[in-house]
Amino acid sequence: MKQSTVTMNQPIAAVISTMYGRDDLHYFRQSLDSMLGQSYPQEKLRLYLYVDGPVPELHERFLEQNAMHFYRIVRGEENRGLSYGLNQLIDCLEDESIVLRMDMDDLAHSSRVERQVAMLEANPRISLIGCNSWEIDESGGVVSQRDYPASPAAIREGIARGNPMLHPSYCMRRTLLTTHGMRYRELYLNEDLGFLFDVLERGLELANLQERLMYWRVTDKFFERRHFRRHFIEYRAYVQGIQAVHGLSTKQIYPLIRLVFRLLPNGFARHIYRSSLRNNFLRG
Repeated sequence: MKQSTVTMNQPIAAVISTMYGRDDLHYFRQSLDSMLGQSYPQEKLRLYLYVDGPVPELHERFLEQNAMHFYRIVRGEENRGLSYGLNQLIDCLEDESIVLRMDMDDLAHSSRVERQVAMLEANPRISLIGCNSWEIDESGGVVSQRDYPASPAAIREGIARGNPMLHPSYCMRRTLLTTHGMRYRELYLNEDLGFLFDVLERGLELANLQERLMYWRVTDKFFERRHFRRHFIEYRAYVQGIQAVHGLSTKQIYPLIRLVFRLLPNGFARHIYRSSLRNNFLRG
């Protein structure tokens, strides 16, 4: 395990993640290892896991063999979805002052927690930060790079065009969840987008650390989850969120453009998704 390079007065941080019955345990193992290999002091890094409903025997054995790595495992009797699971973990947090998101098919750079916590500590006005990332495929090979807007103003302005933060890179102050009462709304496959709009509506500031600290895995399943229900919920979340953050605005044209893109055939959408056209659109 890596030696810590931060001082012992660093805050206690919680990492919240979920497990589902269809999760790939190979990816899950890699993701867990990336958190266990953090340069942040392991005694100050607590992993919380919500098991969303029944899981196969193979997953049960995995949990039994790795239970010592988790500070707490919370189980649900039935599958209730991401927002419910994350909120359950939020409600059982203890004395942690920093909370990080992590999807258990992605990978974190070994300095992710250390660098993000340091940025929050140095910028008391920022409530939640993300970071830049590499996009990786099924085998872990780097496919592309993802850059996100750095400043609170750029994020607030850019959210109408597209999600300005990578959701598994979220690192937030606990006060966002206590003082401001933030929770995840039930927005099928758009929970994190809704979360950002809710933070911005409260007048709080977001930022992205301009370092690549995440390996975000995008597989064919990412594109297979494209269907009208998800697209309509996303469209409605954007329309309502833009109204809440910007009021009456010409920015409402962007959700419509996104909806048209979402309805394209998967092969064409995959090509555009990884092209400079998409990045140029998001940057404006």
